[in-house]
Amino acid sequence: NLISVISPLSNEDFFSQYFEKKFLHIARNSPDYFDHILNLKDIDELLATNRLHYPQINLTKKESPKGFPTWLVSPAKTQQTHLILKNELYQQVADGYTLILNSLQYHLPKLNQFVLKQGEEWGVTLSTNVYITPNESQGFQWHYDSHDVLIFQIKGSKTWEIIEEESFLPDQNYKAVSPKMKGEPKTTSILLQEGDTLYIPRGIYHCANTKWDYSIHATVSFYTHKAYEVFEELLKEAYSQKEFRRSIIPSYSTKEENEKILEIAKQFAIKYFEKVEKESSIEFRPILKNNNIKIHDDYNRLSSILELSSLNLNTRIQLSTKEIPRITLGKQFLTIHARSKDLKYPLFMKGLINSILNKEPIIIKDISGDAPEKQKLNLIRKFIIEGLIIIVK
Repeated sequence: NLISVISPLSNEDFFSQYFEKKFLHIARNSPDYFDHILNLKDIDELLATNRLHYPQINLTKKESPKGFPTWLVSPAKTQQTHLILKNELYQQVADGYTLILNSLQYHLPKLNQFVLKQGEEWGVTLSTNVYITPNESQGFQWHYDSHDVLIFQIKGSKTWEIIEEESFLPDQNYKAVSPKMKGEPKTTSILLQEGDTLYIPRGIYHCANTKWDYSIHATVSFYTHKAYEVFEELLKEAYSQKEFRRSIIPSYSTKEENEKILEIAKQFAIKYFEKVEKESSIEFRPILKNNNIKIHDDYNRLSSILELSSLNLNTRIQLSTKEIPRITLGKQFLTIHARSKDLKYPLFMKGLINSILNKEPIIIKDISGDAPEKQKLNLIRKFIIEGLIIIVK
């Protein structure tokens, strides 16, 4: 059974009072409210499978540098997608970039089931993108969307700024005209917390940022039939009528002939609209099955990176893999062979590194060695970003 994502509102109240009219914030104080739809574990496991590719995965930042992204490899002519440098991807998340996962319902069966069932209940087509933003970060500047969105706060919190104005209802066919952000428009600030729902109509300017906490939210986009589609269907009907396939030659058409064509069109339109059905049919995409998904060593890597802002001496860590990474010793440096990247450190850090890269979970303050606390924390932070260790609860 579906939980109501707009509870305590009924569907009738939502569509009559809010849809395409004004924003809606539903606060719940219920961190696990959306768990049956999506949670951090689902996302972390999916990223670990290496099944997502660009542009299904993307990164953004309010003021990101221009140029080809450093976390992508230009594809060969025979390839359809860009290769992703996962270590660089995770590093950029740690550096404040927002990680975007587009159309995630095609990769998570329970999310796809929700999208299909909820869409069928409402009579619309839905699609879900997920946005993962580190603390004290902003992914997008002020903007409006050309489709209505429901936002589910999955993890952490995020502050949304919304301009209070009437929507001009843009869509894929009409985006050119928009309200101008002049002077100091009236805005509302909303703190979205775990389990909350936020609805923003298309055409309403908004932006969002994180402060002390990281954020994971799902944006469910509405793709609806529009009223003008009845004219598109009318045009299709007109193609089948011989009278409407006649050529019009302005220089030689008489006034009587033009009036006759207009009258035929008028009567045709009247008859058409008399038989138009009030509801259009919606085609839903099938549920995708994900069987035998292999979990790779990156499991829980994203979760740990998002927790870096709260890393302290009481944090519990452990190896991210079953095997201790291979370490080779040189004359002055030791090298940790971490995935596709080698990490070099001075030989005097050998004892500290061996204590950190231990098979057993350990609390940071219990790690042996005489290294300063700041050095321990910085080294562990680096190891978490590189995927060598993870934070455990």
